[in-house]
Amino acid sequence: MKKILAMTLFAVSLFAAHKNISIDEIKELQKSGAALVDIRTEGEWIESGVVSGSLKITSHDENRNLYVERFVENLKSAGIGIESKIILICRSGNRSLELAKKLESLGFEKIYNVQSGIKNWIREKRDLQKAY
Repeated sequence: MKKILAMTLFAVSLFAAHKNISIDEIKELQKSGAALVDIRTEGEWIESGVVSGSLKITSHDENRNLYVERFVENLKSAGIGIESKIILICRSGNRSLELAKKLESLGFEKIYNVQSGIKNWIREKRDLQKAY
């Protein structure tokens, strides 16, 4: 039974629409037309700053509850559709992974989750710009 479960999980991972990426892969994906979406809260954007070229679209409320419908509406308003390449970044990679999986279930196929999020960006002393 364990072997069947492991094989099933492996097969599902092969067809996952999201891909976990490092911060080193962001700029190259942006060059190929991917939208970098910072899904943190406004307070987080102000506190640390944001990666240059990122769109600020919050996906969770202050209590960390995901509100995917509003997020998808905001994506559409920004001209980002189900066929678009989307890079998701949050503080540590957890919220963006949760959102990536949810978007996957809605049919989005080109989702990139930045592992370790903005924390890793800061740790590596990469440039950030003011949120506003």
